[in-house]
Amino acid sequence: MRTRARLLIAATVLVAVSWLVAGGWRFDRGGTVRTFVVGVALPIVVLFGTIAVMLWTRRATFPAVFDVRDGAFVAPPAHLQVAAQTSAGIALPLFLLGSQLRDFTDGEDSVLTGLAVLIVVLVTFLLLLSVPWVLASFLDLSRVELRPDGLGLFDVNSGYVVPWEAVAVGPTPRVSRWTPNRIRLSRPGLVRRRGVARLWRKVESAPVPQLVAVNPVFLADAVNHYLLHPEHRAAIGTPAEYERLRQALFAAYDR
Repeated sequence: MRTRARLLIAATVLVAVSWLVAGGWRFDRGGTVRTFVVGVALPIVVLFGTIAVMLWTRRATFPAVFDVRDGAFVAPPAHLQVAAQTSAGIALPLFLLGSQLRDFTDGEDSVLTGLAVLIVVLVTFLLLLSVPWVLASFLDLSRVELRPDGLGLFDVNSGYVVPWEAVAVGPTPRVSRWTPNRIRLSRPGLVRRRGVARLWRKVESAPVPQLVAVNPVFLADAVNHYLLHPEHRAAIGTPAEYERLRQALFAAYDR
């Protein structure tokens, strides 16, 4: 999955650069067909392609399996889904950038040139914001860790390290694909925050990352299991405890 994610990002960058250099803004606006393709058809394709990618990433299914490593049960990143959203986020701004470059380079109309400059600046800012997403397509930035001392909830731009004793209510086992699951906090002062999460002055809950390659119901049930059974937390991260956890959860599913 990680290899396909890298190929997807590389292909997106290659096509986007080709668009900018070769065809995005070097076309004759007097040609009706070319004007329609570049000005109407391609924007529609890019827009609906972006929507399709978002729908696909929300509907993807994953197994009820954790990675047992580094003394934790880890829900690893869904690299391909992260890469797909990243590609959509890169393609749309670069398409807009390519569409405005001709107005910027021609300089015949001061109003159009000024608007093009503004759009170029905004699009460049959006592309800079996408850098963490590109990194997340290659690295384990988005993940959930269950550890003996608590939870690690790491997303692309933010992270929460939540001790078990700071949790008031665990994640909802059944939640809409479009609604981020959240963990309610009783002692937010114990929670360590990273990245964008540090910007919020008051934190009453921590979001569970959605772009992880583990079934969300299984993940929520595992967290709630250790909230209800603290006597088993010390063994988290061991193969024996992982087998016991799977047996306990799957026995509950069979009832």
